[in-house]
Amino acid sequence: MKHFMKLLCAGAAFAAGVGPVAAGEVMSRWGAIAMVPAASGEGLEVRVESVHGWVCEGLYAHPSKAGAAVGFPLTCSDRVEGEALMSVEDGLAVMAFNRDDGTHGSAKLRLE
Repeated sequence: MKHFMKLLCAGAAFAAGVGPVAAGEVMSRWGAIAMVPAASGEGLEVRVESVHGWVCEGLYAHPSKAGAAVGFPLTCSDRVEGEALMSVEDGLAVMAFNRDDGTHGSAKLRLE
């Protein structure tokens, strides 16, 4: 049976300041999505956690045009492939993800 997960948590986010680059996290009863500045200084590290025990991670690279959507692969702990599509503009991140097992979700959160 496929597990379906939806993280539709607009406005329920909390964020922590991290210098000039932003970070944020949003949680629901199905899991959490967290974003922190990448160690390289280029983009954001994105982490999707499920209450079912798997974790997926990927790197969002800032596009040359603010607000443009960027696709990136997700590496998941249970070896299921995944991908995400995300845009950031004026401190608001919007992300959707899909996994090859049919699991999908989305989130909107403020980065500070």
